[in-house]
Amino acid sequence: MVSANMLFRKCGSVRIKTRVRFSSWVPLLIGVVFLFSCESNTLISDDVLSEEDFNVSLLKDLALDFSTIRLDSLATSSTGTVTIGSNQQAGIGITTHMTCFQPGLDLSAYSTLQSNVDFESLSFDSMAVVLVANGENYYGSGEYTTFFVDQFLTPLELLDNGYLYNTSLPPSDRIRVGSRSFRSSLEDGDEIVIGLSDSLGQAIFDLMAEDDEVFSSSTDFVEFIGGFNVYAHEASPILSFYADSLKMRLYYTDNTNIPPTKKYFDFPINDEIYYTYTRNELESQFEGLESFNDYLSSDSTDRHTYLAGGSLLGTVVDFPGVEILALEEQDYILAHAELRLYPVSESASDYDKLPETLVAYFIDEDNSTITSQDEFITATLTFDETYKRDTYYTIEVSALIELFLTPFTQYNYSLLVMLPYSEMTNNPKSLMIEDGSMRSELILYTLEN
Repeated sequence: MVSANMLFRKCGSVRIKTRVRFSSWVPLLIGVVFLFSCESNTLISDDVLSEEDFNVSLLKDLALDFSTIRLDSLATSSTGTVTIGSNQQAGIGITTHMTCFQPGLDLSAYSTLQSNVDFESLSFDSMAVVLVANGENYYGSGEYTTFFVDQFLTPLELLDNGYLYNTSLPPSDRIRVGSRSFRSSLEDGDEIVIGLSDSLGQAIFDLMAEDDEVFSSSTDFVEFIGGFNVYAHEASPILSFYADSLKMRLYYTDNTNIPPTKKYFDFPINDEIYYTYTRNELESQFEGLESFNDYLSSDSTDRHTYLAGGSLLGTVVDFPGVEILALEEQDYILAHAELRLYPVSESASDYDKLPETLVAYFIDEDNSTITSQDEFITATLTFDETYKRDTYYTIEVSALIELFLTPFTQYNYSLLVMLPYSEMTNNPKSLMIEDGSMRSELILYTLEN
């Protein structure tokens, strides 16, 4: 029988095992084995071990391969936020965020307007695109920035699955219809109103006065208006807005009142058709990352890999050391397996702003997730308040390691690690991870009989 104190001492002196074979009753034991870390308390109940004579080992220094990949695309038409701006990230390159959306027609509101007003008593004032900030600003310090608006001459087209992606190409036929300069220090709820050309606004107002067939259905109106692209000049802050705030607004004066009353009519976003389109000018070291099937080894990137929003960079971890273990023939029980990923300090000068979590997926040789994309593993941050350098992310990978170690089977699986979905799609955060030759490591807690 092995006591908890004996187990702690055994973990304290790391013992590397090279003859290991997976035991088929691992899942039963995992539910009752609690391993927190060898640096703190390690607890395995004496009752669990009472009927077996176990040797307890902690396996480290297993070979790991790290690579940076470039994700194909992520849907940015269902995120609830959109971003606009451009920024150069050290070691990555320039990523430009542009917001595309399609204004629609609120048929009920339009019918009410037509029933309640006499257009002969109204006069056109102006038309604008309206956005409401959510207070998330990146790389800005209150300097002036300029937003431009182009009108698409054809509607945005969704893919068959009903989404638009950050790599979806917007329509090529467009004309400049507006711009506005303002201070970039926006707070939550601040409204940005970008005036559009009077000719476009007057044309729409005149068609409304005529109750033209353009307003007979939302489909007809969308075919007429096309859509809008809102973007900034180069090297501007990246600003974030509520997606449901996007709208086209027509201002008019009601002259039946004395004094005349200023009013407006909104054309809200149509069927939630919007997305953040990103354009990347990556550094030369990423030239080989043309598709999701390309890998850039950490050997080529100073022994680290990248996670980056906007440019869609992620990290793939392979486990050649575990594959070697699977070929050996030593009975043991895998109690717990965890991967520790250490961020490069230069990638986050302010450690307090590190993402609290990362997400990870098991992927096969075709880079397809083994399970649903909604079923991901969360990597949690262990933050070292005192020295910072012992800050790392922990990913529980027991299920993946079990696959490698199942007898008489051969799997070609990897782990894909990326920023959380919301941070990958609509903000420019980035993070560098040290590879296995530096400090990142796989730790296996095992019981051997």
